[in-house]
Amino acid sequence: MKAAFYIPVTNSQTEGLCQLIEVADHAVSFIWYRKDPWELAGLAVYHLNEPLSASAWEKLVRVETELPSNPARTQIIYNVKESTLVPDEFYQDGQASDILTLLFGPNIACTTHTISLSGIDARLIYRTPKALDNALRLIYPGSLFTHASIQEVSVWKDFPADLQVVFYPQSIKLALFIHGKLQVIRYLPYQTATDAAYHLLHTARQHGKDAADIRVRLSGMIEKQSPLFNELYSYFPNILFDDIGPLWTLPEGMSAYPEHYFSHLTTLATCVS
Repeated sequence: MKAAFYIPVTNSQTEGLCQLIEVADHAVSFIWYRKDPWELAGLAVYHLNEPLSASAWEKLVRVETELPSNPARTQIIYNVKESTLVPDEFYQDGQASDILTLLFGPNIACTTHTISLSGIDARLIYRTPKALDNALRLIYPGSLFTHASIQEVSVWKDFPADLQVVFYPQSIKLALFIHGKLQVIRYLPYQTATDAAYHLLHTARQHGKDAADIRVRLSGMIEKQSPLFNELYSYFPNILFDDIGPLWTLPEGMSAYPEHYFSHLTTLATCVS
């Protein structure tokens, strides 16, 4: 298994080194960092040809023997598509599994999780492969386990953008805000630039917004000079790329890559640390 991006931790000292692992449907990302002050020490991003599972995870850690093995703190951040927001007024205890089954189909090999969102009177429900979740909790006992959407919503609502879009292998994650209030957050598959543009346009029109009036902020695996970006820009003229910002000190090898590739990961780190 080969990393799409790999910037190793050059300082062998693990004192104060934090590890954040983003577990997505077809990708897993590690960032290693310190805070006070914020310093990005290294990162690794793996794109998978199959959904992430316990066996795929075991293969990854077996092959990549240079991954730091003893960080001071680890956070596991799921970023999986089988998730949805449910307003508190429509939710009853014990319904989470039934709701996810209705939306995504039955899956007895999954574990269901429920987390309340502060400030918007809703909760996020999601499910993860049971064997993978058990393996991660065994390897990282006492670690924080959460879902990225919980952290992202708390930060994105204050960003100067209406539509946040993160590009992953085979899918995009988008969140629409109107006057700082979350309207929708969803994962959508895409294969072509036309697919991606359609998803953004459809989301905007569903909520009565004209593409020309929406501020779009992009992060993840999208190139600045690409047919994908050009297609989006042809509909959304007010579009920009996310950045890591002045809070972080970056390793030397990071300068070779655009900051928006990894800015969603540093955003997660600042939220959970």
